[in-house]
Amino acid sequence: DVLISISLLNNVLLLSSLCRWGGENLDQSLRIWRCGGEIVSASESYVAHMWRDEKHPAKYKVAAGSGQKNRARAMKIHTGSWFEKTLSFPQFQMFHDKSVREKALDVSSVQDDLMGMKCHSFQWYLDRFSYIYRDGGVLPHEVFQLEANLDLSSSSSSLCLELSGHHQWNNAGNPSDTLT
Repeated sequence: DVLISISLLNNVLLLSSLCRWGGENLDQSLRIWRCGGEIVSASESYVAHMWRDEKHPAKYKVAAGSGQKNRARAMKIHTGSWFEKTLSFPQFQMFHDKSVREKALDVSSVQDDLMGMKCHSFQWYLDRFSYIYRDGGVLPHEVFQLEANLDLSSSSSSLCLELSGHHQWNNAGNPSDTLT
């Protein structure tokens, strides 16, 4: 079981903004933490997820792209300036066009509600859980991106990236591996 205060529960769901399925877990957990709640694990509790099958079909249809749209909305609501980074991931390419993004991802009413609740910023959330993200080695100290333009129609065009001298990477020290 998850314990949530009743006053916070009234403000948890953005049901009018969601497209029936997908992404609600992001919205709910970020909203609970950022807006003063806490998610705790109750001992001896069980969590299940129901998937529909032919014997028990859903009584609704989920439009193509609904999950991506809901996840993008949750990220836009909760991550502030970090949202632009979200758009760099392939699953959100449908929102690269600004006019499409503005129409499909209008979350202004939800953002207004959160402002009234005096919720913390996404940076606060990252700082709050830094022991998981930063100290746990999930977020690297340095980030880089490699890009290559290849003629994929030619069999002679190929580039390889090799990790040599591989050692276990963890948060105990800097990796000594080299790229060649």
